[in-house]
Amino acid sequence: MSSDNSFRFAVGSAGGPRSSTWIVFSSKKTADWYAAVRTLAGVQKYSFHQSGRWGWGFVKQAANLYVDEGDSRHLDLWDRPAEFVRGWTRALSIRIPTNGLRILPDEATDKVAFVEPIADWTTIELLEGTAGARTDALPPCRILAQLPLVGGATVAIIAHNDSPLLQTITGPRPELPREAFTPAARVGLSGYDDAGVRVVVEMPADVLLPPT
Repeated sequence: MSSDNSFRFAVGSAGGPRSSTWIVFSSKKTADWYAAVRTLAGVQKYSFHQSGRWGWGFVKQAANLYVDEGDSRHLDLWDRPAEFVRGWTRALSIRIPTNGLRILPDEATDKVAFVEPIADWTTIELLEGTAGARTDALPPCRILAQLPLVGGATVAIIAHNDSPLLQTITGPRPELPREAFTPAARVGLSGYDDAGVRVVVEMPADVLLPPT
């Protein structure tokens, strides 16, 4: 469901396997807008500023709990990518494998739009459109919601099914006890594509467990 300036969504179903709930929300005073996993919105968020300087990091109110004094609270900063079709810019691509959905008993279901997975992967894309940008210019997709921004621009949340190229997960694995990886624990693997669009792959945390 969406209000004038926010929208919540998840892949899966209210009573079955599902992804985390994500929330997209816009400012009422500026053309800035934001996205976050709902349960982490008070800790981390993606920020898409009207200036074209975009970022991901800790929110100001929580930064002192996670960042040493003098260090930046931003985990990533980048410039708005180029439009991929006239009037539209990809801001964030959230990719969720169907076999990574799980029962999440503590996740709220009210005011959440559930996207049914019908293929191996579901991609939710957050797009920013200029004033007057036409949705019929977009590639085939399901438009879940549109949020108006101050000044006439808009944010579109769209869904489509695809099979992204397989990639190998590299880098150090977290040094956590196995009991920390509960059946409901989830992780987001962050990166970016050739155009500079930020990408998050959301999946169960157990994919990071070392082989037994």
